[in-house]
Amino acid sequence: MEKQLRKEAADRIMLPLDFSTYNEAAEPIEKLGGQLGLFKVGFELISSGAAHRVASRAFQQNAGVFWDGKFKDIPNTVERACRILMQDAAISMLNVHADGGSKMMKAARKGIDEGYERRWRDASTSVPPRPKLLAVTILTSLGYDDLVEISMFTEVERGNGGHDEQIRQRVVSLAKLAQDSGADGVVASPKEIEAIRTCCGPGFLIVTPGVRPDWASKDDQSRVMTPFEAISLGADYLVIGRPITQPPAEIGDSASAVTLIADEIAQALAARAPIATT
Repeated sequence: MEKQLRKEAADRIMLPLDFSTYNEAAEPIEKLGGQLGLFKVGFELISSGAAHRVASRAFQQNAGVFWDGKFKDIPNTVERACRILMQDAAISMLNVHADGGSKMMKAARKGIDEGYERRWRDASTSVPPRPKLLAVTILTSLGYDDLVEISMFTEVERGNGGHDEQIRQRVVSLAKLAQDSGADGVVASPKEIEAIRTCCGPGFLIVTPGVRPDWASKDDQSRVMTPFEAISLGADYLVIGRPITQPPAEIGDSASAVTLIADEIAQALAARAPIATT
């Protein structure tokens, strides 16, 4: 496979570091830092206080860091939080909940832009790219019944059928709101990739969890797809965890799992028309 295509494929893989200590998170960074594009730092590391140190280690390995804090609060609070995060040069993506509303997302955009400019205003060395703002649409762990339970849909709507289409319409609505509010992209289930791409255009990033190779188990996400399928539909980045950190015995180790996934992504990239990712 062409070397450049293989690298592009690997760069689209994002590994969630679902650990609570620096030492646990550092191990996959050391093993896989040169084989995939980004590491996702989430609530466990943030809550333990190890997240910034972990992000720094990933940055040293020339990997991007997605700060998965999923902010949702009043606009001023989110703006300040985003501005503070810009002090960490390792962060290349961060997210908020789209259902926090337009004012909150615009505040996040402002915090990122102002914090980034302040952080690098007097830099005498090369400046990293401005971090991307992503908006979470609907968590991939939520099925239709879960969404009825939290009143996103009503019992009447449940009886109307067409549940996948109802979810898709809601996700696309949130994605468009995020785009209009200054977000660079969304985090969304692979089931909604095509509809989001049609609505928001090729320059809008789609980061997709709920992706599992055929050889991996489904785990705890309801709306899943293979890497080949997700990339073929237009996803930009794939969040893939346990198939990499806990691959089946017949697959081998984590590095072997990454290689197989990257090969699958490369096949999809080779078969589709180019789609902008920046």
